[in-house]
Amino acid sequence: MTAQLQRQTDWLNQPASASIMATVVERAERDENARRIREDVVSRVDQHFTDALSAAARRGELRPGAQVHARQLMARIVGPLFFRRSMLGERLDKDTVAGEVDSALAPWLPNARQSGRRPSPGSPSGTPTPGYRRSPAPVRPRPDRPDTAE
Repeated sequence: MTAQLQRQTDWLNQPASASIMATVVERAERDENARRIREDVVSRVDQHFTDALSAAARRGELRPGAQVHARQLMARIVGPLFFRRSMLGERLDKDTVAGEVDSALAPWLPNARQSGRRPSPGSPSGTPTPGYRRSPAPVRPRPDRPDTAE
């Protein structure tokens, strides 16, 4: 699953790709063709993600039922990656992708503790998702923007 997401982020790291996705997302609000493109992309990613979650559950790497929450879990992983790339201008690396995957899937690990707290979307019943209220990553200085600081 992490390898698949890394391939997607490698594509998203290309300047033209980030621009294309931002344009599709923006235009999908008012243009039927752009909406179809967005829905096609989301549908393909959703299906691959659901399949990967199902396979991980069959192997005992995740608790059964994770695939039912594929869309919420995908949003918890892809959402921050897309934001960091498109809004913060960060280049996404393997550690960043692995961190988002680990954070989103931690409650679904077979040995994850259950608590009595109200569940977050995409979490198994009673298990809050770690990092749900996580602080944003520090801003890294960029050579083309000397006004940014850590």
